[in-house]
Amino acid sequence: MKILYIKRRVKKSSLQKHEDLGVRTTQIKKYFLGIPLKTLYKYQEVFPKELKNNHNYHLFI
Repeated sequence: MKILYIKRRVKKSSLQKHEDLGVRTTQIKKYFLGIPLKTLYKYQEVFPKELKNNHNYHLFI
């Protein structure tokens, strides 16, 4: 088992009020014997999700 190590975690979620917006959170933490000591880097990025275009799903016979 490592005594000191650094771990990176990326988590994707969506905003509650706006379903068409997504959030990607990146965290880099320093751990000592499995216990988090310090957050070295934290970044949140908001991006638009791909919306389904209903015009592509119509079948014309």
